[in-house]
Amino acid sequence: MEISQPPFGRLGSRTLAAIVFTDAVSFSARMQRDEMKTLALVNRDFAEMRRLCTARGGAVLKTTGDGLLCYFASAVEAVACALDMQRHFAAQEKSLPPADVLQHRIGIHLGDVLVQEQDIMGDGVNIAARLQAEAEPGGICISQTVYDVVKNKLELQAAYLGARELKNIAQAVPIYRLLLEAQTDQPAAAPSAPAKKPSRWLLPALALALVALATVGGVVVHARKKPAAAPAPPAPSASVPPPVPPSPVNPAPGEKSATTGVPAAERNPQNPAPRREFLQEIREPYLLRYDFDGLLQDMQAGKVKVNAPYPLQFRRSVEHLAEMKTWFLERITHYTAAHPLIVPRFGGKGEEDYRVYGGPSGKIMIVTNGVPAARNLPDLKPPFFGLLLLAVIKNEPAVPNDVLLGASTFARFNNLSEMELELQPLGAGGRANKK
Repeated sequence: MEISQPPFGRLGSRTLAAIVFTDAVSFSARMQRDEMKTLALVNRDFAEMRRLCTARGGAVLKTTGDGLLCYFASAVEAVACALDMQRHFAAQEKSLPPADVLQHRIGIHLGDVLVQEQDIMGDGVNIAARLQAEAEPGGICISQTVYDVVKNKLELQAAYLGARELKNIAQAVPIYRLLLEAQTDQPAAAPSAPAKKPSRWLLPALALALVALATVGGVVVHARKKPAAAPAPPAPSASVPPPVPPSPVNPAPGEKSATTGVPAAERNPQNPAPRREFLQEIREPYLLRYDFDGLLQDMQAGKVKVNAPYPLQFRRSVEHLAEMKTWFLERITHYTAAHPLIVPRFGGKGEEDYRVYGGPSGKIMIVTNGVPAARNLPDLKPPFFGLLLLAVIKNEPAVPNDVLLGASTFARFNNLSEMELELQPLGAGGRANKK
């Protein structure tokens, strides 16, 4: 197949192109732990991506550190290539240990681009980059323009996510999430019963998260097939109140909290308004999507200006969040359908406890009343994710300090005071002995 290339040499010319943007998940956190191995893994994956891109008639124009920018003259070939990539990595994930696997996000947009020497620029490129950030680990997001072109030419399934406001893009962009075969075989979750009373040691304040379990973003669209029935609307979810900085434990000035590692001055600044406003600003694009690595990258690139009393300490808090997320996703893969993580649920009528284990392509399998459902991490509301995170922490014999710091930061950012109380006996210097 002939390799497509932009009309390089014609500076300032415009061309219609299908742009594919990729990104390695949790790259920064893994680089901090083991630079040489992480670089070897990403170079291994890049080599396979280049091969698949060339096989589909595309061209890799450049790397973006932990991602690739690819050019296609055909949107159909661009989508087919992205599916080839994610299917390869999904198969690789099944055959290799977790430490030898990287996950990637992919975004695709069809639009007008501007050719500049050996590079391309413009809204077409920017939208593809933003779509990549909307994708879940191991997933693909495409624009409406791409979907309209490929829906009758490829056998695929897609979930419509609605029109989303993308950073630095003037108009909302309708987005579809492509579903790999491994993601479409799981039965839908049954609606959860309303919370009634707390059970055992788990957090009473997290009971509202039960309604979030039934939430799955988007309506499934079957190309070339009869459309599936629209799912029942999810139960209304209680809104999470704005994060507040105080903690049940107030260390002396200059001392660090045992559970957060943050100086007392930062936890109780004289004027908390700038910090609260800043958290609200980054909440939707980063915190609610658990995109802590993306937040770190944008902070480092200057795209996000830290408006907080202690910017260095805030950055360390986000680094702890990234470490916590990476640790959680790795640990959940050690639980299986035969030996799941048992998470007591809040409810009467004899409902069974949740059973949670790792699924394909980075999914989290949650069994409710015997019905398994695959969830992406961004599909989980913060209170319910806090419930799972605390269960894993309590079930593990040893938890790194950075993970405990990240868990406590997560509780503070989301106003989960009961979760903070549960974490305090574990401390940041070691965990309490299990009874």
